[in-house]
Amino acid sequence: MNQIIATVREIENVDNLHIIALEFSAIQLTMLTLDLPMGVCVGTSVVVSVKPSHVVIAKDLQGDISFSNLIPANISKIDQGRLVAMVESQVYDVTLQSLITHKSVKRLKLQEGDSVTLLIQASALSITEVQDVGSFK
Repeated sequence: MNQIIATVREIENVDNLHIIALEFSAIQLTMLTLDLPMGVCVGTSVVVSVKPSHVVIAKDLQGDISFSNLIPANISKIDQGRLVAMVESQVYDVTLQSLITHKSVKRLKLQEGDSVTLLIQASALSITEVQDVGSFK
């Protein structure tokens, strides 16, 4: 499971639906959730998780796309299996893993050192830990 330590920057809600703006290493993330964990408010430091199978890799991405989270990264490691590959990418000091098919690695001609964009749907992120409580704004 990928884990990112981020700070809550904004919370929007309507009924039970919450859109949370997060920031880590100057990168903005958006999370969509029905459950707002207790203690989460603007300024709170949280651990955000995403499954490797929910981290999409794009190479030479152009145009508009509906994914809320587009993260520039560099591939640091590729572990190839017969069917799937675990691709590790560096985003500043954070390592994020993507589980993709072996055929996708070949089709994209992915190599260590490549600059890529990681795509994560807002609904794929979840807060798994509240580290400290921020101030209400």
